Amino acid sequence: MRVALFGSGSPQSLRALARLREAAEVVAVVVPRAEYARPLVEAGGREVMAFGEGLAAELRARGVERICVASFPHLLRGELLEIPALNAHLSLLPRHRGFDPLFWTYYCADEQTGVTIHVLDAGCDTGDIVVQRAVPLPRAKPSREMYFELADIAAELLVQALTDPTRIAQDESRATADPPAPRGSVRVDYGGWPVARAWHFLAGMSDQRNDLVAGHPHGRALEWREGTTRVPGSIVETRRTLEVHCRDGVVVLERASRSLLRRIVNRLQR
Repeated sequence: MRVALFGSGSPQSLRALARLREAAEVVAVVVPRAEYARPLVEAGGREVMAFGEGLAAELRARGVERICVASFPHLLRGELLEIPALNAHLSLLPRHRGFDPLFWTYYCADEQTGVTIHVLDAGCDTGDIVVQRAVPLPRAKPSREMYFELADIAAELLVQALTDPTRIAQDESRATADPPAPRGSVRVDYGGWPVARAWHFLAGMSDQRNDLVAGHPHGRALEWREGTTRVPGSIVETRRTLEVHCRDGVVVLERASRSLLRRIVNRLQR
């Protein structure tokens, strides 16, 4: 099968490329812009091209039979959807449609997550499901570890879906659609959260983000404890830590400066 991969150079895209090359003929790799091409080229991607006008005609000229999407930031429209297309989405659709599914999976304290391979249509993550796999989400598991696990599953399932005729309509009554979550955009009312939920979110996501406590750049989450003597929602700064007071306990995080110093030292030691 002649396949075009739409990717961004992310680990998910790279894993998908590696698995697809084992199972199909990857005749095109499409990136959002030219500057995204380097990781895919270094991974063996050939015929890399940027997303833009005339792309559908070029893909047809190359005999593309199937488009596979793995971590691509644009919706496919118009003539591109005339080519059968599959998308690897890192959630259990129809839950967490949108561009930041793993972030919202942690935010909502879901007990499990997973991967869905679905047919692309004109909507955002709304097409029929081909194959899906659920995995448990342990409390406070680092999100980077979870992401890599899901990326491996996504690559495996994407290959499986190339020859799988299954098509199951999504249950719209269970659908959720989440907005993008760029840095600094999400404000959390920690005073209304139980401390166990706040710990899961902060410990899980702080390996990748330092903007989860508004106005207080932070490092990793260190510990949590039940009980608080402060007004829920209070953020208390000490010389080395931030204390996030929830409705029934406290989450303690590193101050950003200490975390940054550790990262610099780690880079120098590599």
